[in-house]
Amino acid sequence: MLLKNGYEFTLKAITAIPLFFICSTVLADSVGCDDAYVQLDTAVLVINVEPTGVDDTDNIQCALDAAIATNIPTVRLGKHTYNISNLLVENFKGTFEGASISSTTIQVIDRSVDCAAFVFSNTYSSAIKFSNGEPRIRYMTILADDPCVDSEFIFSLLMFTGRPATNTVCGNDVIFGVVDRIKLVELATDRVTRPIAVFTDSLVLGDGCINNLLGTFKLNRSEIIARRGILLGMKSGAQVDINFNKFSMRNGLAVEIVDANQSTTIFSNEFKFVKDKLDGIAFSLISVTARTENAMTPAFNRVVIHKNKFDVSEALRGEIIRVRSDYLPKKITTLITDNTLLVGAEPEGLDLLFVHASGKGVSKGLVSGNALGEIRAGIRLEGSVGWTIVENSGFANTSSPPDIELGVATSACIVGPGQNATVDDFGAGNFIL
Repeated sequence: MLLKNGYEFTLKAITAIPLFFICSTVLADSVGCDDAYVQLDTAVLVINVEPTGVDDTDNIQCALDAAIATNIPTVRLGKHTYNISNLLVENFKGTFEGASISSTTIQVIDRSVDCAAFVFSNTYSSAIKFSNGEPRIRYMTILADDPCVDSEFIFSLLMFTGRPATNTVCGNDVIFGVVDRIKLVELATDRVTRPIAVFTDSLVLGDGCINNLLGTFKLNRSEIIARRGILLGMKSGAQVDINFNKFSMRNGLAVEIVDANQSTTIFSNEFKFVKDKLDGIAFSLISVTARTENAMTPAFNRVVIHKNKFDVSEALRGEIIRVRSDYLPKKITTLITDNTLLVGAEPEGLDLLFVHASGKGVSKGLVSGNALGEIRAGIRLEGSVGWTIVENSGFANTSSPPDIELGVATSACIVGPGQNATVDDFGAGNFIL
């Protein structure tokens, strides 16, 4: 099979190897790439890539293309550092892996990615971009400082998306992505908008397949050290799991969910706000929004935030969890349970909110069993309907501001007893027990 880059990828070696070679401890064959650095291990069906010491983009791209063309399930990097500009991988159904987080590193070369060309072609810029398929990336560290040629912002280091923004044929617009035991580090220049994006290009850049990116995405046992974390915007009832990860955020926005129709579970992660160059920056560690100006925003989104640890001991002001949908048909249901909040030495002097939910579309939420660390202001609902706030601890029990505030147009909310919390109720039909 010939691909556009002129390489020929075959599996002839698997069927044509002489019998006496089968007993060899190492079986290797060419896959049509640079044989000095890229070899197929026929015994286990793995394409191994060795570093050049200069720019490894072409070799890794070729190995991934070969895996796609010949159904090889794994492309593996060794215990080395690899240098790349950007990789574009379409309909990959396999694993792209290193040896371990500590021993395999991908370094995005400074000023090597033509980010303007991405925008010109109606697509988001990314260092490693998977379109459709079933890609799994694991066991490596990815570093970036100033990736774009023009020193502008690159949209993401890792992106999982579907059809191009200009494509109006939206059937089978599916991706099943996994990021497992990966460390992503944005270095000092702050030129990475988001380390991970799971998002359709069409949502902002074009008029193509806007509401059709379905499938699943999993972020597992990974670490992100950057200004921001992950952007999510899957559709069609997709399932997203963010479990057992560590986020160290200089801007505070660890998980951002925008205009999604997905069921998201955020479980047992550690979130830390790290004071950046600007003292007192306002932030939201987890943000879930439905934008009213977008007529194509899906009608339903569900988020479960359970047993996470939020360390905001270096923060002065901000919101740990922000949920917003001002447009009633765009409903967001949020369950926030059994989380722990760590605050600074003088929490009463901080302008922090644990949960800030606003808009008529933010309905039927639950805040239960959370330990709030005596922050100055705990929970604020504005125009929200049908929320239940029960069995939380660690409220500061202050009157100004109150621990729990139910704003104007808030209704049918329940605040349970025994929480040692002050409550201001400006709504109608709420129950303060």
